[in-house]
Amino acid sequence: MKVFNIINLVPVLLLIVMPAQAHSQSEVMAQKVLDNLYKYYGNRIISKPGIIFSNDKSTAAAYHKFDKEFKNRSNKIEIGQKCFSVCRKYGKDSSVALAWIMGHELSHAFQIDLKASKTNFLAYSNSDNTSELHEEMADVTGAFMAYLAGYNCVEIIEPLIDDIYKEFELNEKLSGYPSLDERKRTAAKVKKMIIELIETFEAGNMLLSMEEYELSNKCYEYVAKWYKGSEIYNNLGVNYSKLALNFTAKNSDQYIYPFELNWNTRMKKPIISRGELLSKEDIQLKNEYLRKADKNFVEANKINPELFSVKVNLFSLFVLRQQYHEALDFYKNNELNKKSILLYAEGGSKDQLRLAYALASKEVGEEDQSKRIWSEIANSGDNIYAQQASHNLKVINHRKIEMTNEDCYSFNEIDRIIDGVKLSKWNGNSDCMEMEEDHFMLCHKKLSKSTVFSMTTPYRRLTFQSVKGSWKISAKDFQKVKSTLLINGGSVYHCRSQKYVLRFDEKNRNIVEYIKYLN
Repeated sequence: MKVFNIINLVPVLLLIVMPAQAHSQSEVMAQKVLDNLYKYYGNRIISKPGIIFSNDKSTAAAYHKFDKEFKNRSNKIEIGQKCFSVCRKYGKDSSVALAWIMGHELSHAFQIDLKASKTNFLAYSNSDNTSELHEEMADVTGAFMAYLAGYNCVEIIEPLIDDIYKEFELNEKLSGYPSLDERKRTAAKVKKMIIELIETFEAGNMLLSMEEYELSNKCYEYVAKWYKGSEIYNNLGVNYSKLALNFTAKNSDQYIYPFELNWNTRMKKPIISRGELLSKEDIQLKNEYLRKADKNFVEANKINPELFSVKVNLFSLFVLRQQYHEALDFYKNNELNKKSILLYAEGGSKDQLRLAYALASKEVGEEDQSKRIWSEIANSGDNIYAQQASHNLKVINHRKIEMTNEDCYSFNEIDRIIDGVKLSKWNGNSDCMEMEEDHFMLCHKKLSKSTVFSMTTPYRRLTFQSVKGSWKISAKDFQKVKSTLLINGGSVYHCRSQKYVLRFDEKNRNIVEYIKYLN
């Protein structure tokens, strides 16, 4: 019997196994990146594309919208093995590099006006029914999508383009391919736009946490021109709902709505007396805010019908608009109670839903049910929803409500001067952008340890400084933390009297950012 030389056989086996293993790892990595991008984009109008790996030496990446000849290629993102190899050269940032490329192609899937059956990341001049505008939009949207999913690719875009062109030997100008210099100019332009978009989004989140809803809306509306994610529209809907509750000099409703994170200011306003009505102008403005809230919630729900929190916001909006029977019909038809049990992992959404349901029940004559729901929530702990329920119980039981000035959470870092910035004297050179025709200007300046923003409107200026880091908090202070709708999880605490905001991590263990402001 012939005996094989095991020493000589092992390398042969490795040659067979290793490429297959590497290919498998590539697929796992690419699928993980795509899953994250699709999750954070939150758009479910188009089903998640599949992935094709190819050895086509002319294709870095592509999106197959539809393929008449090969049906199994429709709604697929193609990644060339050579392109993947370039991404792998970035080591720990290889998934970041891949995220921008895949984000670019995924963006094409949602371009409604794109008529091309297939795009081409490199040779887009050769693709029929596509344009440089489609490609620029995909560059920007893909990079912003990657940022929200945790892949900050801003600094990688320019060197990545250079490396891809070298790998595909496109240094010389070839027919159908943008030259390397041309692609670099585009990449530099995209990088500038992405930084602008990220800073505008971050400013919108900060302004939301400062309860500057109108200014926050300006930021989100600017972002929405480029990025159509459900969370942008949801935050716009929440902001317009809060504007409808807070814009008047008098308080027209003593009850608290689940939208409200801080109701102390509104409750200190004088109550509109019986028989007194809002002015015609106030009614028109309130209705306009409510109309815009509805429009944005509907858009968020259309983009991602799976988001339970958006449905809760829509239900709450019905209540706010005094459409109580319509609210209860929406509650029933969308099986919100059943979904609140199935999706309990969404945290406070269940209590938010019950708070709104109690308000609707009260207005259709079921006060006992409202009292029962609010009592259950009020006795469940000391979180924000328990506080809201306790307040509403006092209102329905005609008990006197005393609004006290809440002591601010003590955070000594607020008094430190960071990067030599004194907000009262800030006039540093900044990157500025005019957000729309009515002269809303947002400026930002990134310094070594912080970022300073200033927002100028036709009638005021607001300056604020963001400092990121990690500061531990004690368990006894958890009740000070209030939940929010900020995209990246966690929660915020706003001290209006001393003009600062603290942002906490998802577990409420650490402060990860503080913002101080001057208006």
